[in-house]
Amino acid sequence: MKLLIQVIMESKRLSALALSVLAMLGKFLYLIGMKGWAIKLLSQAHRTSDSETFRLTLEPAIFANLKLYSSRPHPIAGEDLTTCFGNRILVLKRKVSNEEKGVLLIKFSELLPRVAANFDMDRLLADYTLVFEPSWSGYCDKDFLHYTTYQDPIYFLAAEAGDFAFLERLESNLKPVPLGPCDWVNPSIAEQFLGSEKQYDIVFNSNWGNWKRHFVLFRTLTELSSDLKVALVGFPWRGQTHLDIEKLAKRYGVRDQLTFFDRISFEEVMHINCQSKMALLLSLKEGSNRAISESFFCDIPAIVLEEHVGGIKKNIVPETGQLSREVDLAKNISNMLENLSDYAPREWAIRNIACNQSTAVLNEQLKKAASRDGAQWTIDIAERSNAPELGYVHTADADQLMPITKSLDCYLR
Repeated sequence: MKLLIQVIMESKRLSALALSVLAMLGKFLYLIGMKGWAIKLLSQAHRTSDSETFRLTLEPAIFANLKLYSSRPHPIAGEDLTTCFGNRILVLKRKVSNEEKGVLLIKFSELLPRVAANFDMDRLLADYTLVFEPSWSGYCDKDFLHYTTYQDPIYFLAAEAGDFAFLERLESNLKPVPLGPCDWVNPSIAEQFLGSEKQYDIVFNSNWGNWKRHFVLFRTLTELSSDLKVALVGFPWRGQTHLDIEKLAKRYGVRDQLTFFDRISFEEVMHINCQSKMALLLSLKEGSNRAISESFFCDIPAIVLEEHVGGIKKNIVPETGQLSREVDLAKNISNMLENLSDYAPREWAIRNIACNQSTAVLNEQLKKAASRDGAQWTIDIAERSNAPELGYVHTADADQLMPITKSLDCYLR
């Protein structure tokens, strides 16, 4: 049973049949009293399903047994969370007084259990309101639901519609905010490269992992003009390198249309974006893809698959690009390349998803909550961005808040 659970828990996406079997097994275990195993299976089925109707059938048992998530994760021997201070853990607002807490942002899903395991949570929550920015969709997760054991409101950035709805239905202290990693780009990242001469028709910015589905791009290229030029930007992922992707491209006969860029700097990525006409995202599920939002600020539109699950979908609007069925990809790429003047991605992105706009959205939600709870609010949160790591936008904020961030080790157990 333990081996079965381990294999299942490592799965990011399961077929409808596998999900049904998983759910039935979980419900059976629940009925015979093995609630611990049952809830693990039901949670995994919920997390990996793309059907809200299916997820709704699982939630009564999950919500009724939240206490099963209450145990604190075990710390990992030798781990040092201080290396995350300033790049993945950041103070957005200092503690002003006992009546006015600070605000602490923590990003990446894998940090959530580490924070619970290593921090004195009672002391931390007494001084800070926590804001989590998970990096993967599917919030019915023991590492997330553990935080329902605390009374204090904890805010989860939830750009993906299903995740937001799940946290709302949960009706707990976990409060969703309709933002994600794709909503914190600094518009200045591309300014020096805007207006660059176009060298590529398509830019495909990802890692070299199989789950990014380069094969879909290569298959689609065989249906399009052989004159199309594609910039492939990436970095190694779990043993996969650009050499593996190059071999795949040769099998499809499209290698000559590709230019590979491996492990290049963030600035170089922005330059290549600005030298391209459009961007693509072909994965089926992610957290909240930042690369596509960055392409908007480089003033190029994007195509994302209709079946994609992730926060970036909310940012695909007529000004920024379109959603496409996989079978229509070649046709829609041709149409976009022929009608680029119909799009205004940078203008829309600056108005809606720039880091200053998202800071204002988060600040307003926190401020309203403080007023509702009778707490003081005299200082707003600092503006921050993901470019590419977490950081302050303004030097004055960094000068004031980075020393406080670096001193968070006083809360470690």
